[in-house]
This record gives sequence, structure tokens and C-alpha cells, in this order.
Amino acid sequence: MTSSGKQPGVAFWATVVVVCLLVAYPVSYGPVMWLYGKEFVPESLDDAFGILYYPMYLAMDSRSSPVWLRHSVDSYTGFWMGL
Repeated sequence: MTSSGKQPGVAFWATVVVVCLLVAYPVSYGPVMWLYGKEFVPESLDDAFGILYYPMYLAMDSRSSPVWLRHSVDSYTGFWMGL
């Protein structure tokens, strides 16, 4: 087998990071809500998490978001909260 010797460049790794963040962000919402439900998160972080997860709140509460998105976020959060 012949190897080209070319290693992945900056654009490749930037794409990997962006894709991972786009997956990790919504997936992390459930565990964070579980931590809040168990009161493991100090009150001093309420504002920071409120700002960080504001788009998820909008997806779950907004009348303008698609029904399937609201139901998906609600079901995922309910799974983590044990509902």
C-alpha cells in the first residue's frame, strides 16, 4: 500500500470540532437538567447556564418552533429527569 503522507489540515480539524460541538451541545442539555433536578448545580451558575442553554429553552417553549422539535427536546429532557 502506498501512503500519500498527507496529514489532515486545519480545515479538517476545524470541521471536526464544529460537528462535535453541534452534537455535544444539544446532547448535554439532558444531563445538565438532571444535575439541576438533583440540585447538584450551585445557584451561582444559574445565570451562566441560563445564557448557555437559552436556545434550547426557546426550542422547547417557543410557539414558533416546530412541534417535532418541541416534543423531541421535551422527551429527551423527560428521559433524563425520570419523567
